[in-house]
Amino acid sequence: MSYQAMRQLRVAPFLASRGWDAEEIKQAISHIISRAVYPASELETTRRIKENSAICEVTGYDIENITKDRLYNITKKLYSERKALEQHLSVRTNELFDIEDKIMLYDLTNTYFDYSGQSVQ
Repeated sequence: MSYQAMRQLRVAPFLASRGWDAEEIKQAISHIISRAVYPASELETTRRIKENSAICEVTGYDIENITKDRLYNITKKLYSERKALEQHLSVRTNELFDIEDKIMLYDLTNTYFDYSGQSVQ
């Protein structure tokens, strides 16, 4: 997950439309990218950002404001937007990759599998 990808997905404008201020948006994007690059707890993410990351230089969020408690709070706030954010990201990825949503159903009730030479029904 890169900053460019976040821009293409229009996460910042989405969060702004939901009433988030600029600092919250920068913090959220910093956190999302950090967790995508190095999935870990908020405590470990805080340590990684402060010790071995240029994410704040990329997003413009002040590295001094990175604390585990602030990351916990922004995580909770992002979670409260989960359904709307998932819908937004689904629409954006469909637009970016020219994809149509389709539902495909496949009935496996009478399917025959052969695993390692042993028959399974």
